[in-house]
Parts: sequence; C-alpha cells; structure tokens
Amino acid sequence: IWDPQNVVQVDEINLNVPAAARAAVLCLLYYAREDGEGEVWAGTAAGQIWRISLRAHYSPLQSEASTASNHVIDTGGYTVVEMERPHLKHQGALRCMLRVGDDVWTGSYSGEIFVWDALHADKAANSPEPSADRMLQRGHGAVKAMAMLHSDLVLTGHRSGAVQIWTIEGIRQSWASGNASVKCAVEAGGLAWTGHADGNFRLWSLLGDRLQLFRSVKAHKTAILAMVRDADSVWSCTKNGTLRQWSIALLLEDRTVEPGVLISSNRNANVLPSA
Repeated sequence: IWDPQNVVQVDEINLNVPAAARAAVLCLLYYAREDGEGEVWAGTAAGQIWRISLRAHYSPLQSEASTASNHVIDTGGYTVVEMERPHLKHQGALRCMLRVGDDVWTGSYSGEIFVWDALHADKAANSPEPSADRMLQRGHGAVKAMAMLHSDLVLTGHRSGAVQIWTIEGIRQSWASGNASVKCAVEAGGLAWTGHADGNFRLWSLLGDRLQLFRSVKAHKTAILAMVRDADSVWSCTKNGTLRQWSIALLLEDRTVEPGVLISSNRNANVLPSA
C-alpha cells in the first residue's frame, strides 16, 4: 500500500494463500463506498477475485464470509476475502475489471463477462437470499478491455477483434469487428477509441443500435498496450517504450489520414512517425 502524498510504501499485503491457489495478479480496481470506506479488488491469472478491505477492523466481513469459505485472510489491519459464488467462476485469467454504477464487471481470457453486486459482496455464498451476481456472456472470445463510454454504456474489447457495446443493465446493444485483438479502450470526443495489437487505434460512433467505424489510425508499429485521455488529447503507449499524444479535436475533423501526417482542409499537423 502506497502513501500518495509521500510516494512511499506504507504497508505490504501478502495473500498467503495455499500454494495451489496462488496466481499472478493481473488487474486491480478500487471500489469506494458512500460511507467513505473502500476496498481493492484484485483479479488473478487463475480467475480468482480477491477483495482487500481498507478498514482497520473488518470483523463483520470475516465472520460472515467465513461461514461459506475458508479463503478469508487476516493480514493484521486488512482483511482479504475471495469472491466465491457457486454459479460464477472465471475459467481463464481475469484480465479486466470495471465499476459500473454500484456493480463491478469482470472479464476473462476464457470469454466470461460477470456482473457482481458489489454493495452486497459480503453476502455469504450459501445465503438463502437470491444473489444479484450474474453472467452476461461466455465463450465469445477473450475479454481484453473494458471502458465506460458515458453514464449508461459500457464497451468491451476482445482478442478476436470484436468490440461490443452494452447498456449498464447488461443488455448488448451493438457489435462490430476491429480486425485485430483489442488491447485497451477509452472514451474521448464523444467516440469510443480502441487500441489494437496491429498498432492501430480505431474510433467508433454509435448510430442508433449500430456501431460504426469512424476512423482507423496507424499510431504505432507494435501493439498499443494502454490509452488514457486528458482534457484535449488521448495518450497511447507500446511495449517498446513509445508514448504518443493525439489531439482529439484534430482526429475528429473531416480529413484524410496519411502515414505520419494528418491532413485537414485548413491546416497540416505533423505527427510523430509510426514507431
């Protein structure tokens, strides 16, 4: 655990699970609650989900969850609990997590997309009350990326190149193919941006219930691993250390795109050569 003010390590958590259950942690999500408390969700290569309480004393969670699972770990100040539901289990590595309203969506290499009722995540797995946790899909290609487009739409990107748009209720609204594996996604300028294994990022618009490709840009020579936006631009990076900044306004203009140069009707803007 790191102190953001001084950028120093203030604590370390060792899950200390049995050797057979240990797996690399591939993604993290911070879930803030309205009461001011929070927890970190950690997804592993074995498809597990661990919830790490940031409360100094979390005995209610430990006592309730322990009735259903022995995967409750007291780390001396933090409590770590594995999310377990009889009907929900990721079969492949858990690659991405996203908070959607009060829920948490998780996606795996084996293609499952699960929705977890995070507000009631402390409910024991053997509780007689019905659980709101549910599965949206299984077997439609590894889920590599998730992003909120705005307050009521979610994008999922897949290794097959598929891009899917969902309502926050979990209804699939649109689908399209990006031709190359999706690595990351972000919303900018009212469009969905997806970064792909072929070094391209693609801009998508949603017209009614149809997802339409607005523009494809050869941004890098190698796969785009991550993207993030600021007020005016989108940043992209690759495994060879290249980091690029792209003007949102310029890419939304009506113009042709040539390698290394973005040409519009009123100006030419030089862009770094592909790398």
